[in-house]
Amino acid sequence: IHGVPPSAVAPSEAAKESKRTRGRNYPGKLQIEDELRATVSSDPAIDERELPGEYRGGPNEYAEDLKVQFRREFELALRAVNAWILQKGQYEALPVDQVEIIFEDRKGRSVAEHLGEYRMAIDIALLTLLPEPVLPEDQEKAGLFQVLLQDIIRHELIGHRQFGNDEKKAWEVSLRYFEENWAEVGLLLDALYEFDIIT
Repeated sequence: IHGVPPSAVAPSEAAKESKRTRGRNYPGKLQIEDELRATVSSDPAIDERELPGEYRGGPNEYAEDLKVQFRREFELALRAVNAWILQKGQYEALPVDQVEIIFEDRKGRSVAEHLGEYRMAIDIALLTLLPEPVLPEDQEKAGLFQVLLQDIIRHELIGHRQFGNDEKKAWEVSLRYFEENWAEVGLLLDALYEFDIIT
């Protein structure tokens, strides 16, 4: 992430590589690898054998279940962002019950986009990154997923809602947060690496 002194954090080796290759255009241009969207695509050609056993209804049933899980994670992220907003007193708190998520196939586009006021488009492929909360080994992934979601929210629902299409000013919202929370820079880089998100 440009603008962040490298001595401020000590990210993992994986994150260091991520920083060299993925961080140049963050956060406005994050994208999900195309192959990840296959299991949540509405394409009837998807082979059901690629889905978990309980989803013999096909990709649509699988995607709908993931949307419910994603909304729970998203609400947790919203509440965490609001805690920072209240502490800073610099931005308007986000009404958790009014934020609307529009899932769409954003192949070749950014993972998220502010659509106006409290509406936000999310790449449906992001559903494929949801960690399984019941697995102990995924607790760390769940934490990284939250770090990623929270910064997407800061960028889109605070930055772009307040500054419109001004990408630089929207990005500065994230920068202000990380200037006060250096340790999370390393976590964010780990998240980009863990979830194979490209910029």
